[in-house]
Amino acid sequence: VAIARSPSSAIALVAELRADGPFTQTLLGVTMVTDLLAVVLFAICAEAAQEALAPLRDGEEAGRAPLALACGVAVRMLVQVALSVALGLAGAAACLGCLRLPRSSAGWRLARTCALLGLGGAAFWAEPAARRVWLGGAEAAGGSLPWVEPMLACMVAGVAGRNADALRAAAKSPRGERERRAGGGRGGPAPPPPAPP
Repeated sequence: VAIARSPSSAIALVAELRADGPFTQTLLGVTMVTDLLAVVLFAICAEAAQEALAPLRDGEEAGRAPLALACGVAVRMLVQVALSVALGLAGAAACLGCLRLPRSSAGWRLARTCALLGLGGAAFWAEPAARRVWLGGAEAAGGSLPWVEPMLACMVAGVAGRNADALRAAAKSPRGERERRAGGGRGGPAPPPPAPP
């Protein structure tokens, strides 16, 4: 938590000063990366504490060997990150679908807003719901399954949604259309350089 920076204060300063350029973009990128690191480091510490305290919870007397503890934490973290990324990608696809709803009337705008807010809340609701489904309601195995990190899922959804939107806009631009026709898009040969005058 100590490494996190406030993205809202950085964005407010950039907007107030109308700053733009490489330093500003680097500042915003570093702010987002430190927030991502804060989420991941917190998840690692929570998993390590859960694995270290598992023998006490299960009634065992002897603790686990450090190597077994580290391997358990690493495997659970990989599964947790994979589940969080999958939830984030699904959330990005759902958000992009909501953004394609028509904006013709106030009712549709309200429906879009409610759908987007509901999707954001669903990321936080999905983890306990999935745990109940996986465990079948059994409370005894509470620490046996990896959990989904909703903040990481929301970050992935934001990055994936924004980049998908930017890629779609670039593909629809006149320059992107010319490159696609000339075969310079993905998978095609690069267009020949222009002839010298």
